[in-house]
Amino acid sequence: MEGPGEVRIPQDVHALIEGVYGELVSTPPAWDKALAEAASKADELKRAKTDAARTFLLSSPPRASCASSLIGWLHSAALDNDEKGRAQVRDGEDSLEVILIDARRQGGQVGLYTLPTAGAPALPIPDDDAPEPKVARAMAMSAVRLPPRLSNPRVIDTVISELETRLVPAWQSIPELAGQLVLPLEHGRATLAGITLEYSSSTGLKEVSPR
Repeated sequence: MEGPGEVRIPQDVHALIEGVYGELVSTPPAWDKALAEAASKADELKRAKTDAARTFLLSSPPRASCASSLIGWLHSAALDNDEKGRAQVRDGEDSLEVILIDARRQGGQVGLYTLPTAGAPALPIPDDDAPEPKVARAMAMSAVRLPPRLSNPRVIDTVISELETRLVPAWQSIPELAGQLVLPLEHGRATLAGITLEYSSSTGLKEVSPR
């Protein structure tokens, strides 16, 4: 559409979308070089995402035979690196998920609690035993994604290493918690890979300036 005119809804919507996003868009010759470079970068990014995700795909099942077996079907190079695998398989920006818990200093000790939610108070979490089912469910419901900066390839290994030091072996026997990364908060804040994070139920987990 060129110049002033009327747009009929919904009759003209399809044609307008095709005109803007379609492959046969007419553009000035001066744009040719920039468009070619952009298309090349888009193709390169698409290939990189495909290659990153391919490592974590299941193998195709073997052809049926008397000797068919499911043994080894789930074998993948990602078995020892689940969190990075999840981040790579997701489309879009890489991201890591953590379970937030509340760390409260009481005298010389630190007690762990679930985050309180509407209508549900904070529950104590044992650090030497598997939590009860209702506690495990409350913990799982406090899972959030880390800010994108902490999933950057330059720092993701450091972030995962720091989070893994906070894992409690006894929690791994609970399906909801097995393999999950946990981030304890003190007064709603935590430091990860040198970055200060703050959580609130209204704004979520975000990066903030150190106090």
